[in-house]
Formats: sequence, C-alpha cells, structure tokens
Amino acid sequence: NDLHNISFELGLQTQLMPSLLVGFVLKNPIPIKTSSLYPYPVLFKAGLNYKVYDQLQVLVEVHKQVNQKTSFHCG
Repeated sequence: NDLHNISFELGLQTQLMPSLLVGFVLKNPIPIKTSSLYPYPVLFKAGLNYKVYDQLQVLVEVHKQVNQKTSFHCG
C-alpha cells in the first residue's frame, strides 16, 4: 500500500531582470522505492519567461527525468 510514502520537491524562481523570470524544480532527488517496488521518478525542470512586451511573452521549459529523454517545451 503506497499511502505511507513520502516524496520531496524543491523549487526556486527568481526575476533576473524586469522582463526575465527563471525557475527550476527538482522532484524526488533521491530515488525512493514505493511498497510496490517502483521508484518515484527523479525529475528536473527548468524554465524561463521572457516578457517581450505587455501582451507578448516567450516561455521555454526543459524537463529531464532519469532514464528518459530530455524534452523541451515552448510557447
């Protein structure tokens, strides 16, 4: 039964300039096996938000999960 497992997540976000915001999230940095013997995934996400002007922002995010390919997202 997985009702008694604990997971960990750490995130940080900062505004480097008035138009640039960056952040990251680290989830389950230490692999923890559940009672069903499947580990929680170790996941790293990083992103930025660039405000071109009031009505237009460029968003970019990178996801990396251990034993998986890196994925990129933008919008």
